Amino acid sequence: MDASRYRPLTGTFRLLPLVGSPLQSHPTRAVLGLIAVVLIWGVNFSVVKDALRVVDPLVFNAVRFLLAGVALAALHTARGRIDRRDLPALVGLGICGHTAYQAGFIFGLDRTLAGNAAVILAAAPIWTLALAVLVGQEPSRRSLWWAAVLGLSGIGLVIAGTPGGFRVGSDTWTGDLLMLGASACWAGYTVAGRNLVLKYGAMTVTTWAIGIGGLPLVLAGVPGALTTPWGTLSGTVWLQMGYAGLAAIAAAYVLWYKGVEVLGSASTALWSNLVPCVAILVAWLWLGEEPSLLQLTGAGLVLFSVGMVRRRPAAPVSPRSSRG
Repeated sequence: MDASRYRPLTGTFRLLPLVGSPLQSHPTRAVLGLIAVVLIWGVNFSVVKDALRVVDPLVFNAVRFLLAGVALAALHTARGRIDRRDLPALVGLGICGHTAYQAGFIFGLDRTLAGNAAVILAAAPIWTLALAVLVGQEPSRRSLWWAAVLGLSGIGLVIAGTPGGFRVGSDTWTGDLLMLGASACWAGYTVAGRNLVLKYGAMTVTTWAIGIGGLPLVLAGVPGALTTPWGTLSGTVWLQMGYAGLAAIAAAYVLWYKGVEVLGSASTALWSNLVPCVAILVAWLWLGEEPSLLQLTGAGLVLFSVGMVRRRPAAPVSPRSSRG
């Protein structure tokens, strides 16, 4: 495979040392970063789906988190010591946003329909907004609530146009509950991280959270890794694991937290609903999965919901509040 196809990954990854700079604390740059996140995660669905044909899911997850953790640790530049009183919060972020979220997502998806999983995860912006308002991090703006509801409705149309669609029954409730837990974990990770990001920067918080939360995921993949025939894996599979780790985790998570820092938790969370829309487009171009009219209509509604949110910085939050 022509490695030049993956050069955009290098360019994206070079942004990592820059996103923590105060010079980039600007709403336009934060929005551009979130657009990059949406594109990266949208492509990642097809990348992972293709790679999992030959690599065990737990092994794949372990490799991508190992790559992300090592890369972030290598690129991270010290910006002062971490206050010991903030360590429990960082541990909580890592477990909530990585260990628990990934476990809920993987085992939930295994026990429910893909359509159910997508719709439940699409509710994350609503949980994020509710939690941010509850803790006093965001004002209860009507436009945000409408945008969150419209975004969820758009994802519902996207899934309704997918074979298999959305269905609730006795055979899916376990997986649905696990996916609901994953959705709540992502909302908690987004909201709880903002005070720490304001204090230490997106790069520092992401590095710590992935290092802490990714360790159990790496350990879970060790048994499978011992029996994986690494020498037979193609260059394409290695590139896919690199993309999933370096771009979809390391770069994207830093850019996500940069959005949280500048735009606020609720506004940033709405961007996640664009990911299935990009995934549909990529699956169409790459895997030949042609979208239906309902899916295109839903994607348009999601785009409209994100456009409803004014591109302005969030109100400042005191970093000291994270200490309790």
